[in-house]
Amino acid sequence: MSILKDSKEMMLYLKTHLLIFLIILTGSFVALSFIIPNGDINCLNGACGLHIGEWHFHDAMWHIALAEIAFKTFPFINPIYSGALLHGYNFLLDIIIFAISKTGISAFFIFFKLLPITTSLLFAYFSLYYALKESKKPLFVGSLLFFLYFGASMTYILTFYHHGDIDSSVLRGFPVVSSIQPGTVFLNIQFALTLPIFLYMLSFFKKKVSLKQAVIFGVLLFICTGLKFYGGVLMLLMLYLYEFLTLLQEKKPLPFFIKSSIYTLFLITSVIFFYDPFYHSNISVPLFSFSPFAMIHTLIETPKLFYNEKLVLARYYLYARKFSPRLLAIETYTYLLFLVINYGSRLLSLIYILKKAVTRKLTKEEIVLLFAVIIATLIPTLFVQKGVWFNTMQFLYYGVFFMNFFAAKFLFELLQSRRVTVLVLAVIMIALTIPNSIEQLRFAYLPQKIVPTDDIKALQFLKNSKPGAVFSIPVAEGTAYIAALSAHPMYLASTQILDNTGVDFKERLAKLKNASDVNIEKLQVKYFYLHKKDPDFYVYTIKIQSSLHFKKIYENADIVIYSRI
Repeated sequence: MSILKDSKEMMLYLKTHLLIFLIILTGSFVALSFIIPNGDINCLNGACGLHIGEWHFHDAMWHIALAEIAFKTFPFINPIYSGALLHGYNFLLDIIIFAISKTGISAFFIFFKLLPITTSLLFAYFSLYYALKESKKPLFVGSLLFFLYFGASMTYILTFYHHGDIDSSVLRGFPVVSSIQPGTVFLNIQFALTLPIFLYMLSFFKKKVSLKQAVIFGVLLFICTGLKFYGGVLMLLMLYLYEFLTLLQEKKPLPFFIKSSIYTLFLITSVIFFYDPFYHSNISVPLFSFSPFAMIHTLIETPKLFYNEKLVLARYYLYARKFSPRLLAIETYTYLLFLVINYGSRLLSLIYILKKAVTRKLTKEEIVLLFAVIIATLIPTLFVQKGVWFNTMQFLYYGVFFMNFFAAKFLFELLQSRRVTVLVLAVIMIALTIPNSIEQLRFAYLPQKIVPTDDIKALQFLKNSKPGAVFSIPVAEGTAYIAALSAHPMYLASTQILDNTGVDFKERLAKLKNASDVNIEKLQVKYFYLHKKDPDFYVYTIKIQSSLHFKKIYENADIVIYSRI
């Protein structure tokens, strides 16, 4: 009944304040324009096939491969390393895609259309839900929604620095030194799906959390962790801090320990269920390694960013000696670049934060949000991750999101002022925010990466063939597209993902390094999927045709498929 009542209130509010509705509609369009054009089979400028943008191709194919293959058996199998089970991966999103696909809806449609649109609706609902709990003043609601939808990095400075314009600025430096922003949230659907959870949680931080509500938070924490480990960790820490601040106010330790225990239990359950920590317990390399400024240093070490050879050489020289003020100055400069690029105009809200901190007027919710921003910023500053070393950057995604709340409150204060200088600062804040959102609209018509028609036809044929592992060339291909489109596990693909999921692929990869030395009879595969343009095509073709154990089952202009008899 409450949901129905809240929905009616929000609909009436949007009807009364059309500018608020326009912000939501425009912001949703900007974000969706980045992903909706993907996943269609059509012809564009003479190029026919499956069109997927290069920024989505790698991860999308992995998720769809999981949905198509992993959950057909139990224990779940790894779709890109035949014979291996799926361990240490948060598969909640993928099992959702798998379940929905059982209704007959294509996994591609689910990933590129259904889930983004659903997430956008949930985000819009809970953004407005939170905003109206905070204040019904249109100026505040508009300020909050402006940053939740259009808050952006200043990567356009990087592009302008190199080219004198801001074309293709949105994702410069991503994913190593620049974070996901509201407009690019669908680069990571798992992250996007956790944001409505945080909005819902924050909307209840304005009053005492009941035991019933704590259980609901626990369930949401389980889901959040299953979608995104980084989000689950931050959500748990935020709940802990909120309950601790409540303890300091009410001096009642029992509710604190009960609720904290509930949150801990749900998180541990989620980690065990989705990440299988016992499987990784024998691995001596820790998940996170202490490596201060490792990512931040790339800002001045990479030519496409703020490359500065003199500063880099000076820093290495000074590191080899004792600490000096010059080294501090270099590191401070680099770190400030990192913060400005990622937080953008939100950094101006530090004025708001400092003013409230000095006057001791920070609310419990603001203390929790500020704590989350600090933690989410410090982790990628100080640590790198096993596997893909820059993955700790994903904590910063949340730091950027939480900073939107402070930026909105600061903008609201500025817009309420009657002083011209203060209003000018508000205009500057807005102007610094929007360039990337405008530039991002190009993704609505940008040419996509294409899986050619011949590949599509060959993989459709393979999908209708008997189950069996597929060997393809080039070996260890960087994406899981063959698995995703054929619904067959691959012998070896995408070593980056295999590294992340704890699969020891090095021995198998070493045996495939030289095509001439590969004994195809010993490869535990049913199918050979060969691209005619690959340099090793003829080597494998001669080996296969010389064997009595394989036969050709499909061929077109680009692809040949052999099957083990």
